[in-house]
Amino acid sequence: MRRAILTVILIILSRVSGVFAQAPDLDSLMNACWARIADIQAHEHEIPEFAVPIDTSASFAELGNQAQAALDHLKIAEADLAADTAVLNNHFDIVAFTLHNYLLDLRVLLAQQRLEYQFLNLKCHPADSSAWQEFDKARLELEHLARTATISD
Repeated sequence: MRRAILTVILIILSRVSGVFAQAPDLDSLMNACWARIADIQAHEHEIPEFAVPIDTSASFAELGNQAQAALDHLKIAEADLAADTAVLNNHFDIVAFTLHNYLLDLRVLLAQQRLEYQFLNLKCHPADSSAWQEFDKARLELEHLARTATISD
């Protein structure tokens, strides 16, 4: 795992400082990023048993399908609440936790998609410093979520 972290650091430093003359292997960079995110979630999460799961092997399309499913759950919950406001009044804590969890799932899925998108953009524009900056922002955001995103129970 330390090797994955070092790989990410070396590749980012090479882009910033121009240490290496040739372009880094972008697929290795992405694999190292996913390994780092999995490691963060497994070993650095604030409350590991309540961590929002991050499937580091999911494709961009799979993430989109999962995000759509999370949106569908939100729509169903909204319709249920509109139909029966007594549920909201009598079980506010359950409703709040449920909605929070759906929204957090969606946030994590969209952060994963953003990282995947920025990776694809980087593959198309490896010499573009703004593409590297956006990739790094997306990576840091997902690392933060891997460390902090917690299911409410």
